[in-house]
Order: sequence, then C-alpha cells, then structure tokens
Amino acid sequence: GTGDRGQGTGDRGQGTGDRGWGMGDGGWELEIGARGRETRAYIRLSHPAAPQSRVPSPPIPMREYRFQATDSTVTELRRLRGEWASFHVDEKALVVALADGRVIRVQVESAEIEADFEAFRLEAFHVKGKNAVTTIGFEAPADFGEGDNDIVLFTGATWSEPGSVVNGITDASATMVFSGHPGLLSETAVMVCITTDAIVIAAKTGNGMLVRTGLAPNTIDVVRDRDAIAKFLLERGYQSA
Repeated sequence: GTGDRGQGTGDRGQGTGDRGWGMGDGGWELEIGARGRETRAYIRLSHPAAPQSRVPSPPIPMREYRFQATDSTVTELRRLRGEWASFHVDEKALVVALADGRVIRVQVESAEIEADFEAFRLEAFHVKGKNAVTTIGFEAPADFGEGDNDIVLFTGATWSEPGSVVNGITDASATMVFSGHPGLLSETAVMVCITTDAIVIAAKTGNGMLVRTGLAPNTIDVVRDRDAIAKFLLERGYQSA
C-alpha cells in the first residue's frame, strides 16, 4: 500500500510504521506554510468558490509510480544486521565494512519518472573488484560491531502540484515538486511516486543510525542523535514490536 509504513528486515519482524493573507470580498487568498521537516516546499493560491454556470469538469486522475528498494538492495541491507568492523559516512554514501570482509555501500539512486519530475530512493550494493575501497580511516563500529542489528525501511513519496506563483501571478503551466511521506500527499497532486527514502539501523543496545535521502539531489543524510531518530520514528508512525 502507499501508507507510510516501515518494513523490518530483522528477525523481530516488520515495523508498523512512517499562513497567509486574504483580500476578502471575492479576492484571492494566498496561503504559504510548511508541513514539518518532511515537506520541502508548500505554496497554494486559492480563490473563494463562485457560482458555477456549468457542470464542472471531472478531476484528472492522479498518475502513480513506484521507485522503491529492489530485492537486491533489501538483500544487502539485511547483511548490515551482522557484525560491523568499521564504517565511513560522507554526503554521498554510508560505507560499512563487515567483520566477514564484505563491504556494503548505501547511497541514493535517482530516476526521471516524467519530464521535470525526478524521484530518489536508497540503494545498497556489495563493493568489490575494481570498485573495492580501502577502509583506512574508517570509524570504529561502536555498538554495531556486536551484530544482531535491526534494519527498518521506510516508505517516502515525491509528488507534484499544478501551477506556481511568481510575483503574485499564477503560472498554470508550471508545477511544484514536493517530497515527504505518503501521509502528507495532497489531494490536488497530479502525480506521485512512492519511494524508499529512509532506513533506520538499530543496535541491540538501543543506539541507532538514520539514513535518508538528502535535501540536495543524490546525497544522503545520516543522523545518529538518539532524540532526532526518535522524532523521525514518531513522525512516521513507527512503533517497535
């Protein structure tokens, strides 16, 4: 389904989770706001309802797409449940060296769904051969080195709204693109792409790591602060078993 639910890859099962001014008297009303950390932009121009002289046209069906984690990505993410030897984080990827010698890279993959409409998802793969990396300078694994880590995947959404406003003028031919989770999806969206936009890796000690698609294209955001991770889980409606 398109609800914001996390998919647990560990043995402990699946997660169940994740103003304005008005002229009045028939004038235009502009509403600008933000729907929390998840939504990067939100702007809407509306006009008070007026009597209809004819039957309105039926709404245009929203176009729906999916760009979620592949089976291969899920398989590699499951390997992160094992004992870590070290890891490295930068704006492009999380690279984990496992105790068994395997190296897993988690990064962002993009796809142009339609013209001027791009979606992003997390992907993970085994780094080997000519792409092998040195682990010199990697961080110690901390609690992840004990193994038995939990991995939870979260569903995201990217959608577009018709029209934009520039200097108070509506451009009906333009679109605005938003990113968040399916629970934030607007009724006026013309297209939506369901994605896998975040994972949470939790050590058995309770410490964890949130890895999510970054604000800039093809970047990741890695969060290790426990309170910030708890806030994300709450926003996504996740409850541990």
